[in-house]
Amino acid sequence: MTTMATAWSMACWQMAVEGVSIESYYERPSATFYVLTVRAITGETWQCEHRFREFVALRDHLAHSFRCRTEFPSKHIFRSVFGLSNAMKDERRMQLQQWLASVIQMVANPAFHRNRAAIYRFLAVPLHVQQSTAVAQVRQQSN
Repeated sequence: MTTMATAWSMACWQMAVEGVSIESYYERPSATFYVLTVRAITGETWQCEHRFREFVALRDHLAHSFRCRTEFPSKHIFRSVFGLSNAMKDERRMQLQQWLASVIQMVANPAFHRNRAAIYRFLAVPLHVQQSTAVAQVRQQSN
């Protein structure tokens, strides 16, 4: 394999996402939406929002590949009858943030690189960020 091909191959292992924080949530009649702030290794940030069931879908999708070390927050049985208190929503927000940080850390491992597409879709990582991450890594390795 050529040096450039090797560098490109290595670049594909680098994760474009540096971190995620879930600092807020808001209510809609149908659900609570959590607002995620995503930080790329390029320095860019953006926000996306997801409801709890979308986190569950991501967890279920990733469960086929690996088991996350951080516990996923439980579904509150009484939510449909009584709703979640603000304290419960804050606790869930923090648990989701810890779980997501753990997932990102695991997916950064080259052994789990195939799961990145699902993470990138969930976090709405722009294509130019994914591509610039790979290009920057190739340039760095070729110099």
